[in-house]
Amino acid sequence: MTWTQKSFIPLIFLSILVIKLPGLSMARAADIPKDIHHPRSSASFFISGHSLTDNPYADYLIQIIKSFGLKSEYNQQIVIGSPIRVRTRGIDPNSQVFQGYEIGKNREGSGMSILDELNHRHTIQLEQYNYLIITERHDLIDVVIWEGTDKYLRHYRDQFMMKNKGRVYFFAPWLGRNNLKDINAWIEYEELALKAWECVVSKVNHDLIREQLPPVSIIPANIALVELVRRLLSGSLSEELGNRSDFDRLTLLFSDDVHLTKLGIYYIALVTYASIFNSSPQGAWFPHDISQKAASYLHNVSWQFVSHKGINTPAINLMGCATFFAESFCEVYWAYSNKIQNMQSCRNHFTYQNKSSLFYSGEK
Repeated sequence: MTWTQKSFIPLIFLSILVIKLPGLSMARAADIPKDIHHPRSSASFFISGHSLTDNPYADYLIQIIKSFGLKSEYNQQIVIGSPIRVRTRGIDPNSQVFQGYEIGKNREGSGMSILDELNHRHTIQLEQYNYLIITERHDLIDVVIWEGTDKYLRHYRDQFMMKNKGRVYFFAPWLGRNNLKDINAWIEYEELALKAWECVVSKVNHDLIREQLPPVSIIPANIALVELVRRLLSGSLSEELGNRSDFDRLTLLFSDDVHLTKLGIYYIALVTYASIFNSSPQGAWFPHDISQKAASYLHNVSWQFVSHKGINTPAINLMGCATFFAESFCEVYWAYSNKIQNMQSCRNHFTYQNKSSLFYSGEK
């Protein structure tokens, strides 16, 4: 995937929204917490990802946190289009020295030694990193079969936890919309894709729990985006947005088939904040090119999503995951990707279980 720097679509349409959607009303003053309690006075993040988590995602997240009185810092490793394998082992899948931890764009410059930074925190003032947010490339079945998502997610998690007593979050990415005129197919795919990502993280957690180590949680960013898309396309918005087509409405969120506008990125940053701190972002900082009314709308949607969906720490039965992939998700994924010819080999891959299988649990 390539980050497309397009001019941001004017936000005037959302700025005039009357926030009265089905199941969603503006928070009354009495509903907004006057003193949001956080378990810590500071929060530091390390973010490992690609264009879907590239700036300004981290910058927005830090500004949101700071607006609630917490000191906050971050650094990052961004490698455009990369699976976790590239950010750990490196470009060469057979490398024995894990050169991937030395590539990518950082908060300032590029090529920083990630392992050295995680161990010694040279670039932040806080004593340790509290949170690792890490994502995988979005072509789900391809990466879990060919790029060893579970293995390299575990490796990155272990390097982070070695010197940082923090928490690890897997950021669930979204696939591109392969048909700009049929958003419903994308919505249906992403709803099933979240369960698939939960299964992959469950594989990692299966081993961590057995070893009595802290597991990995999920930030369901893909489904959070689905929720906002649904609300934007709701018939109740027709008066505020006029007779604009679904495609025109979606340009408020998407700059191309997969990447987000500043408004969309801000929303995902709000979801991240609400998920990690379990707190409403109502009243949070917002970028100057997003109106106060649009920001308040996003504050409400993000909090309603997180408070209902909630962050979770997947521990799904692995045999059930193998069945889900073989009997359901293989067909859904390859049909959506317009490569139905790959469906049967995918089914066979997840049906046959041995010690090298993704969802092998040691159970008979």
